[in-house]
Amino acid sequence: MNKYFVGTTLCATQLLTITGTAADSFIDDSKLNLQLRNYYFNRDFRTNDSDKQSYREEWAQSFFLNYESGYFADIIGVDASIFSTLKLDSGKGTADTGLLLNTNDGDSESYASLGVALLKAKYAETEIKWGRQLTTSPLLYYGDSRAQPQSFKGISIQSNDISNLTISGGRFTEVKNKASSNFESFSAEGKKTEYGFNGESDNISFVGLDYNLSDTSSISFHTSKYDDIWKQFYYNYNQRFSITDDVALSMDLVHYRTINDGDPNDPNYTDRDNKSSSASFKLSKGGAGITVAYQTVTGDYLYDYIADSDSIFLANSAQLYDFNNEDERSWQLRFDYDFSGVGVPGLSFMTRYIKGDNIDLDSSISQTAVGISGESRRGEEWERDIEARYTLQSGTLKGMQFRLRLATLRTDYNNNDRDEVRLIVNHSFDLL
Repeated sequence: MNKYFVGTTLCATQLLTITGTAADSFIDDSKLNLQLRNYYFNRDFRTNDSDKQSYREEWAQSFFLNYESGYFADIIGVDASIFSTLKLDSGKGTADTGLLLNTNDGDSESYASLGVALLKAKYAETEIKWGRQLTTSPLLYYGDSRAQPQSFKGISIQSNDISNLTISGGRFTEVKNKASSNFESFSAEGKKTEYGFNGESDNISFVGLDYNLSDTSSISFHTSKYDDIWKQFYYNYNQRFSITDDVALSMDLVHYRTINDGDPNDPNYTDRDNKSSSASFKLSKGGAGITVAYQTVTGDYLYDYIADSDSIFLANSAQLYDFNNEDERSWQLRFDYDFSGVGVPGLSFMTRYIKGDNIDLDSSISQTAVGISGESRRGEEWERDIEARYTLQSGTLKGMQFRLRLATLRTDYNNNDRDEVRLIVNHSFDLL
């Protein structure tokens, strides 16, 4: 009896020790972080049309409380993020910037959401996540250009078990857009793609391969299926050449291919055949960089992607426009400068000019997607962006970033000219 008691006690003690050790990694490796984002946004549509809103302006303060656990027994863990956005300034006449939640009476209000809530499991260098999460595939990249990020609900996997190769995949059935507090099924009514498709889909799934050929070059291939809407393919080649110790040339080649995945007899069916490509070349010396890029869009439709997302890696996708209209050709000239080399660490500057032409104005698809009135000619547009960033290098608020973004857009076809100002202040605190 005593031997049995002693043996049982030893087993229980050993089990508790093992469990305690497993739980220690879950707790000890946990991270708790608070991010603050203050966002001012105004957009002037430069129109006197009384039937249209000519000006939008809002100011918001966001709080992101992010928790990442360690792994229980080095296998299971959880992540969660609460997003909260407070209305600082807005009104019925200036709402709808995408910063705040719109109300039925044309005003806006504060809102909150459980943006991330997932269970994660890993083995070796492979990790699976199930639940609400931020996706980073070139064909399903979460939008983060407003007060709150977009989020998707589903399952994803990423593996780095093979040297220099990243394998990823996922399947998602619900989405929370940036200015929303709720997750909705892809089959719910409403805008499903960035350029206005309102059909129904049960899910979107993707698979991707990213391979590092060397320390200075990489290739990528990703494919996705937006059920009953489209299939998309993404190809990328990136290379960096060192010319001298402080001079380098970088090249980035991107190609997207879209084909249909719907029923031609469906009243919402649209021929979405599209090929979009871009090539960019950046010459860098010290803190300065000059980029030139060229982009083309061909096929029976513009290049479209998931609504509210950043799922477009084409070189000429900019602050206001993507330059992805049907048959459009565009080129870009860009200048970047990092002031660290002249004694101002943390300060950087960027400006770019993009010009697009050959836009098919007569296409019924273009008329529906971007509001083109339908003319038997080719349209043109241009955008100019200016951006400055500064990150505090010392003091209590070390790491706080200030970002000023100015943009101007002019078109000759749909009265969609606009001037825009964004001022964003970001800071984060590690709480655990």
